[in-house]
Amino acid sequence: MVMNRVGVNGAEGARTASSLTLLAGTWLIITPFWMGYWVAPARLWNSVLVGIVVGVLALIRAFAPTQNAALSWINLILGIWLMVSPFILPYQQLAVPLRYDVMTGILIGVLSLWSALATPSFARSAR
Repeated sequence: MVMNRVGVNGAEGARTASSLTLLAGTWLIITPFWMGYWVAPARLWNSVLVGIVVGVLALIRAFAPTQNAALSWINLILGIWLMVSPFILPYQQLAVPLRYDVMTGILIGVLSLWSALATPSFARSAR
């Protein structure tokens, strides 16, 4: 018996992962203002700019989940950037933003990887 895993793989999986990545990108934009990190300019601009790029790329992927798998790979790289950016930019001494960026980077990275690997065209070429 073959089980249909709708929502895990294929176009629906890519759409779901990209939609969740869009939410994470939006959260990344909102959080500096909500949690008061706007006083750290490096953290603020890093969060806002990365959040905008992640959100736009995820939105494109959510509307066309069978195309542009490369956009998910770019979001994976941005997720990795979020994990290392507190150590490169001058805000590693701020414990809460550091933890927040590392956790959000991991989340964006995992969701982007899911979206890229669930793309039907990628799955066909990987066989």
